[in-house]
Amino acid sequence: MSYLDAQFPSFASVVDNIQDEDDRLKAQLESVKAKEYAAHEEALQTARETNARLKATASRILTDPDAVNEFLNQVDGAQKAQVAPLISRIQEFLEYRQSLQDAKGLLSIGAEVSSKIETQDLSQASRIYEKSRDLIKKLRSIESGRSHEMATQVLGQYEATVSQPLMEMLQNRLSAELQASQWPKKVPDTLAFVEAFSDALRAEDETQAVLESFAEMAAPLDLRVRYNFETDRETNRADKPEWLLNNFFKQVDPHIHWLTTTVQPVLEGHFPDRFALIELCSALLPSYYRVLQSYFEQVKYSPDLLNHLMSEAISFDDDLHTRYFYKPATSTEERWSGLATSLLNFHPEWFDLWLESERQAAFSQYDEILAAPTAWEVDWDGAGEFFTHPTVSAINVTQLFDTITDVYRDLLNPTSQLRMVSDIQLELIENYRRLLTERVALYSTVHSSLGRAVGSVSAEDKKKLQGLSGLHYLGKALGSCDYVLNFLRNKSNELLFFEMAERVGEPSVFELNLQEFEMLKGRIIKEAVKCIFEEFQKAAKAYYRLDWKIDSGQESSSDLAHIKTHMLPFVNFVEKLTGKSDFALIMHKLTARVAKNMFQTVVQGNTFSSAGGRQLLYDVEDLWSTLGLVHDYEAVRLLQAAQLLSDNNAQATVFDESERAFILKRSRHY
Repeated sequence: MSYLDAQFPSFASVVDNIQDEDDRLKAQLESVKAKEYAAHEEALQTARETNARLKATASRILTDPDAVNEFLNQVDGAQKAQVAPLISRIQEFLEYRQSLQDAKGLLSIGAEVSSKIETQDLSQASRIYEKSRDLIKKLRSIESGRSHEMATQVLGQYEATVSQPLMEMLQNRLSAELQASQWPKKVPDTLAFVEAFSDALRAEDETQAVLESFAEMAAPLDLRVRYNFETDRETNRADKPEWLLNNFFKQVDPHIHWLTTTVQPVLEGHFPDRFALIELCSALLPSYYRVLQSYFEQVKYSPDLLNHLMSEAISFDDDLHTRYFYKPATSTEERWSGLATSLLNFHPEWFDLWLESERQAAFSQYDEILAAPTAWEVDWDGAGEFFTHPTVSAINVTQLFDTITDVYRDLLNPTSQLRMVSDIQLELIENYRRLLTERVALYSTVHSSLGRAVGSVSAEDKKKLQGLSGLHYLGKALGSCDYVLNFLRNKSNELLFFEMAERVGEPSVFELNLQEFEMLKGRIIKEAVKCIFEEFQKAAKAYYRLDWKIDSGQESSSDLAHIKTHMLPFVNFVEKLTGKSDFALIMHKLTARVAKNMFQTVVQGNTFSSAGGRQLLYDVEDLWSTLGLVHDYEAVRLLQAAQLLSDNNAQATVFDESERAFILKRSRHY
């Protein structure tokens, strides 16, 4: 109560306070109303202005098509969204109106052209017609639909009643000039020809792959093709496609100077991006393609003739590109795909027929390579010091691979190239790998306990695969495998195969083959090391029975001489056959086995005098020096063990205390 008495000492003061608060709230309300009214008036004014601009724009549309864009630039995002449907309809109307104006212009030009045609003034008619090019292009580009139906009809009528008749007249006039000059026996260079040619170009459709004017020039050349290669003349030979294709250059080459000096300047005046030589080639090539199709039909079931036909076609395509830098004017390809590709794509089965014929030829050559008496002879000139020497068959197989590549290298269809690789080349390489694998497997069988017990290998084969002959047998497999492996690695880096790998998303198109050849090489090296080590064990039998408790000894043991004599031919053959890296690898693996075997058999199996220890040390050093064995970990263990046995206080850093103690127990004087 005391608080209320303090705030409101009387009833009158309460009334006054309430009245003051009511006045304050009324004032706030009036302020809010005023602001809302001002905002409403501002929005209304903006809408009026927008509407006014829209009305002004609408009134300008018929005379100023840019009015719509100007209006859109003046309104903000929200207003733009509101008027968008209307603007869209306006723009559609403008497009429709423009197409009608273009059609009207086309009709006007058509009337002028027809008038000049009636007076036989073809030169003037072509000049007037040339003005319609842009209109024709615009009308061709509009979308079909009822809104443009009238313009489309006008365009169709114009082309049928103006374009085609005018083109026919101009081409007839050009043809007459060509005949008058005795083309192609003589080249036309008269002013009348130049004028007729120029007038004909004015009426040409720039989107055409072959210009009609050059088709007229090619027509007499086509007659020669028909006469020589589509009649009973002796030149019409499906087994001699080179006669046909060489004829193309014989027809074009004599006219290159004329095309460059007379025709090209006129052509540039109408089509700056086109070249006369290319245009004549484009006009003439269908004639030769037509004959090639006929030849393909005749030889498609004769593999040798079909291979020859396609080889000549691919070579022709490459020659055309090399000699003339040929690429059709309207082509979007980086390089012309060629007649060969067109042939293979003409019929669904034609590529498969060619692929099978190439495959048969390739595998026939492959069989001849392996049947040759020198197939498994080592080519001692076939590699440098860093590479293992291959066999003749390995070299010939890779050469066959390259020959096949040359067949399709210029065939620009990537899918066809990949089919050739996968269906022929990779299969050839895989067949050769399987053959090498079988040869290694035969060696393994002869030297396995099961093979010896079962007797699955003839006595003659067993004899060939024993001792040094066996190592030669493995060496040939190693050289063949290594040669093909390096060949495939190099091929992976060639642009042709690199691009193929990119298309299939693999590191290399030979990735699987590389892995398999690497595995096979590892297996052969393992068998070769095993072969040499087994020979070492045979030669070391007497040496392993020596008594090492001798009182003196300085020279190498007499029984060591037998080991050296027996083993040197093996080591020398490996060194002669293999490259430096392969030789180092084999010697490293061989050293590890020999050193470990000597340690287990000699060191751990005998008791030594100091002289015996020194004798072993001399022998190991002599053996390692003579055979060129390496000083790897196992060799160092053997040498330090011999040092300990000769001198119990010698340093032996490779042994821990327990191993050192074990070795010293083998010493008689310890």
